[in-house]
Amino acid sequence: MNQEEHDKIVYQNFVAKQKALGLWTERENHFNEMQKQLSVKLSLERKEKFKKELLPEQKIKNVQYIEKVKSDKVVDYKKPIKTFETNLMPLSEAKKQVFEITKDFAAKRGQSLIFDQYNKIVYDQLTKYFIRSDEFIGELTKGICLIGNVGTGKTLIMDVFKKFTENKVNEYHILDMKKISRDVQENGVEAVKNYTQGVCCYDDVGFEDKAAYFGNKICVFTEMINIQYNKFQKTGKICHITTNLGFNEDLGFGLLNGKYDPRVFDRVREMFNIIILKGNSKRL
Repeated sequence: MNQEEHDKIVYQNFVAKQKALGLWTERENHFNEMQKQLSVKLSLERKEKFKKELLPEQKIKNVQYIEKVKSDKVVDYKKPIKTFETNLMPLSEAKKQVFEITKDFAAKRGQSLIFDQYNKIVYDQLTKYFIRSDEFIGELTKGICLIGNVGTGKTLIMDVFKKFTENKVNEYHILDMKKISRDVQENGVEAVKNYTQGVCCYDDVGFEDKAAYFGNKICVFTEMINIQYNKFQKTGKICHITTNLGFNEDLGFGLLNGKYDPRVFDRVREMFNIIILKGNSKRL
């Protein structure tokens, strides 16, 4: 047996005896306490060694900085920040303009101008929304999700208000979801970003097919709404959509038939004022 092995056995026997007498825990605690005290002492010595006296101007700057930090207001960037003027024009004048634009659009399309108990309510509310009237029943900081059955005039209505808001602070442009889907099919998911510039109205959400790019399935609207949701959260930027999904599904927005990820439904409810255009198709 060499010296190292002998010393090891001696130490093990010593520890066993100390534990049997109940003294080992006390010795161990004492050792740990001594280690803490030594650590504190070394830390203080190190701080003193490197401590430098601040110049008077540095002390003043430190005090000023601390006071500034205390006085700064905390901003919650998760909430949309939206400051804008309300009641952009008298409601009576806005209604006249909307009526004239609608009549002109219907004539150009060879359609009859039909106002009924259902679309009158929608026209009234959207007119109030786009002049930022306090009488609008929803939230002016959200976009519009116009839900209606096929042929009820959703696209026409959004075309009318696109013309109405032209060259105004809340103008927008209309994009066809089927066209966006074809672009993504050809150029991949990166193409989605090209359709999130400015304020957009995505028309006929739900009619687009899932894009397949090099074998990868892409749900175009899911990608679109994720980008727009991040902008909405950070800056309050809005967008609009039209769809017939969810029309008879208690505003399920296609969730019940598995069209989109469940998170899409939650984000739609957070980002949009849901407006329902009831009634049957007006197409001949």
